[in-house]
Amino acid sequence: MVEQGTHKPCVRGSIPLAANVFMEPLLSKVEATLRKHQMVFPGERILIACSGGADSVALFHLMKELALRLGIRLGLLHFDHALRRGSARDFSFVRRLARKSRVPFYGARRRFRGTTAEKNLSPEEAARKARYEFFQKVAGEKRIRKIALGHHKDDRAETVLMRLIQGTGLRGLQGIRPTVKIGGITFIRPLLQLTRSEICAFLKKHSIPYREDPSNRSRRFLRNRIRHRLLPILEREFNPGIQESLIRLAETTQAESAGLDLWTRQNWKSYIRSQRNGSLRLVRDAFLALPGPLQFRVLDQILRHADPGSGLDFKSWERMEEGIRKGRYRVSLPRNLDLTLTLKKFSVKKAG
Repeated sequence: MVEQGTHKPCVRGSIPLAANVFMEPLLSKVEATLRKHQMVFPGERILIACSGGADSVALFHLMKELALRLGIRLGLLHFDHALRRGSARDFSFVRRLARKSRVPFYGARRRFRGTTAEKNLSPEEAARKARYEFFQKVAGEKRIRKIALGHHKDDRAETVLMRLIQGTGLRGLQGIRPTVKIGGITFIRPLLQLTRSEICAFLKKHSIPYREDPSNRSRRFLRNRIRHRLLPILEREFNPGIQESLIRLAETTQAESAGLDLWTRQNWKSYIRSQRNGSLRLVRDAFLALPGPLQFRVLDQILRHADPGSGLDFKSWERMEEGIRKGRYRVSLPRNLDLTLTLKKFSVKKAG
């Protein structure tokens, strides 16, 4: 089910939280983040993904107060996964918030039961996938190209630590990025310089209601165990500034990765010798002379060129790297792509 507001579309301006709202220090932090990463531009419409929880409610109110100054217009998005009791009340809460604030509301409900067997997804994973698909569907229909998410500084540190525990490469160590483009939609995260405690203090100061999600306290989720158990131990017994250290690691990795990505964008095409009938012939010796990290990036771009839905993740590259290093290798990849490396040639071909 999809529900859309019937009031005026994306009105400008705001309803002040308090007489001195523009003295609110969090506003300047959010505005600085928006401008630093060029997240929004005058005249744009921005959809706020709002669960009804503290983070996304704070995001909406802060963006609403900045809307006139930035020249942007807002709408609210909400997806009800129906995975727990009370989710229908979250839906109603966000819808009321949109009506009270006179911004468009786009909501949907979908029930998930058990595991999505055909894709081997848990209900939570399937729900997350469906949520982003809904976000992109609404954005596409309304011709909106930006969606704001409520991730904050604590989320960023937790994500880096979680990926370290799970095992990751340079991309994973970047944690939560300020902006990311998926399927033509740019997701922005204006709260990345705010801590969870700052957000809670802001909501309390302005008496802003929000919904509590009991699953945020459940220890069955890895992120919650990191948040409530591991990080406090690291902070107490190893490094009181562990959060800043993890964020510094993410920012350093992002900067270095951006340099590698820039080189890749400028050079990857030079490693294609010819293209014919769905087959790409690559410059074998020049490719093999590249350092491993650049081979990974160049091959990822080449696979995406062969099929826009393809690409190369780090775990797949780890499995392939040894064979490629030997100079002889053959593998079938997703999206019906075959990679062949012999002593004389190197090619990527669309099967069938």
